[in-house]
Amino acid sequence: MKNRTRSRRHWPVCRATGKRRLDELKDVKAELHAARSSRGTAALSDADPTWTVVSGYDCDACGGYHLTSRPKPTWTTVRRPTPLTVAPLMGSGIA
Repeated sequence: MKNRTRSRRHWPVCRATGKRRLDELKDVKAELHAARSSRGTAALSDADPTWTVVSGYDCDACGGYHLTSRPKPTWTTVRRPTPLTVAPLMGSGIA
């Protein structure tokens, strides 16, 4: 049986961001693993790392995923503004 390797993937470009559009989350994980390995190899050979991506995110414009060099936020839930509270006796005429 012939040994087949996966050919290099040509990813389309997102029109909104200009970044490569990755199809699935597993593609993001594979790219991040390759970048981490590349940085490790560069560190061992005292070279500057050229691939600085550290996280991925989903894009609302194209429906795919993109890579970024910005780290993920430390919080994961949506921050909502706290509702305004009204003093219980305000406007009741009691002083």
